[in-house]
Order: sequence, then C-alpha cells, then structure tokens
Amino acid sequence: MPSYALPAQHPDQVAERLGAALDVVFERRDSGYWGEYFLHRDQDSEIRIYRNQDPMHEPRADPAAERFFEPAYSAFAVLTEARGHPELLSRWRAAVAMLFPDAPLIPEKYDGEQAVPRDGPASGGVVEEWLKSILRRIAGGTLLPAAAFAELDRDASLDARDHDKEFEARWVRLSEEIKCRWAAANVAEDLRALAEDIRRESFLAVSRATTQHEIASYVSDDFDLIVRGKLLALEDPFLDQLWRAYDDGRFPRPHDQHEPHNPRPR
Repeated sequence: MPSYALPAQHPDQVAERLGAALDVVFERRDSGYWGEYFLHRDQDSEIRIYRNQDPMHEPRADPAAERFFEPAYSAFAVLTEARGHPELLSRWRAAVAMLFPDAPLIPEKYDGEQAVPRDGPASGGVVEEWLKSILRRIAGGTLLPAAAFAELDRDASLDARDHDKEFEARWVRLSEEIKCRWAAANVAEDLRALAEDIRRESFLAVSRATTQHEIASYVSDDFDLIVRGKLLALEDPFLDQLWRAYDDGRFPRPHDQHEPHNPRPR
C-alpha cells in the first residue's frame, strides 16, 4: 500500500486540504490501534490519514523507535496511505504532490491494514508482531469480544452464510488456493506455529462466549484463512472483507461488503 510522510501538524489539517483537493469527504474515527485518524472509503478504494505515532506503544516495555509507525520518518507527524482503484490512487498522488511537495514517498514494504509483506510468503519480525498482536487482542477481548458473540443470533448468522452461494463459493475458492500454496510456501516454522495458535485461540474464545462449537469452528476457520492468506501475501478483496468484519467486532456475513469499517480498539 503506497504511503507518504507529510509535513503537517495534525491529521485534521490534512483531511481538510486533501478532501477539498480530491472532492471527497473524510470521516473522523478513533481506534486503539490507529489513534485518531481520518478515512475516506468508496466501493473499492480507501484513503487513510493518521498520526505517525503508535498509540499502543508502551514506553516501559517497547523500544523508543517503536513509538512511531514509520521510525525512519519520525520527523513527520502525519502519514497518509491509499489503496484501490488506480484512478483514485493517481489523483491522490497528484494531490499530495501539489499540497505537500516535500512529502517523501515511503517505500512499499507492507500490504493491508496490518503490517504484512507484499512480495511473496511472509517472514521476519514485522509479520511476527502482527500475528502476536492478534493473539494479544483475542486474549484482551478487543478481538472476538465475548459480549458481541454472546448476543449474536448465531443460528441466523450461520444460516445467512450457508444459504448464500456466492459467499460460500468465494470462501471455498480462497480456501483451496491457500491449501494448494501453503505446503510448499517459504513460511518460517515459528510463523506457522503462531498461525496454529491463532486458529486454536480464536476457537476457544468464541466457544467460551457462546458455548456453541459450530460457530466457534466457523470463526477459527475464518481466522485460519485470514492468517495463512496474509502469510502467503495474497491480495484478495474477500480476505479483506473477512478481516474487516472481525476487526469491527462482527461475525462476517454476506452483506458485509456494504458495511463501513469501524475498527475496534486494540
């Protein structure tokens, strides 16, 4: 995902200027992961503006450099990133160049809203931290929150997925693609082990919240698909759709492609 480091003091200043230049509206949001940020999303594209400061950084436990999302650009207070339709990306790049001519383009190292390598099977500390953050969020209840799943109409949710042929076909297609690529993929053993941990912990979290193994199995299978797909660096809108639902605290259903994304606090 392309991104720029911007010489601005606050994301709202950038959202106002960039929104006017692109003739789009940015929605202000708050997240435990992103902090205060601004988002524009249409059907197949999005632009995000946020502080270059990690709100999850713990000064007593984390290295000082990790207080920044982009430590190499710590002199810049605001970041913006975009993905989606090439026409919007082109307009976004042109608007950034016009409004912030000194803004450096950050090399594309990652893909997706969580840090995941783009080029080939994943490895290294960035991906390991992403996987561990999922486990921390499950343990802390900010991912797969017990209250949301306890209140969920589970039978209706499962029926909605089972009876939607398009959703099922997309899930099965992606599952088969990942299965074919996984065995021979160059994914480190410690990352494979973390993927298994996430599958197990996601099942246990939902099972405890609902006392129903069926929906817990659906959830753990979804997380297995999300994690292994990201470790294989797959770029697939359906994979993103599944992750956005869980990141919002929802169980993925066929209508989710039309839902706005409101990430839960990390």
